[in-house]
Amino acid sequence: MSMEIIETASGSGKDPSPEVALAVSHKSSLPPTTTQRLAEETTTDPVQPGDFNGARPEFGRVRDVTRLYGLRRGTIYNLLQLGKIKGVLLRVRGRKSGVRLFDMQSVREFIVSQMGREATV
Repeated sequence: MSMEIIETASGSGKDPSPEVALAVSHKSSLPPTTTQRLAEETTTDPVQPGDFNGARPEFGRVRDVTRLYGLRRGTIYNLLQLGKIKGVLLRVRGRKSGVRLFDMQSVREFIVSQMGREATV
């Protein structure tokens, strides 16, 4: 248990010497509640944008693979068919169209594996 001593001074017009009062408050050593902890961690400062310049996307569409790695659409689909890179088609059951996403790490790993040897696809 910890004690906190608070000293307050108040003067009256009649007595030139200030009156000093000591107040002792007892704080329990119990852990703070979730509400108390959140109140201590919460801020009203505005949110600052993060720096994502070096961040790599985990998944991407054909245009993302083309933009980041310079591979053409046909090459990307050929590599997918050969099992050299990973991809998934996301669509609602019964729908004709969807979105094809490629695992960007698998594309990068394929390119790195081709370094030092003649690239044949």
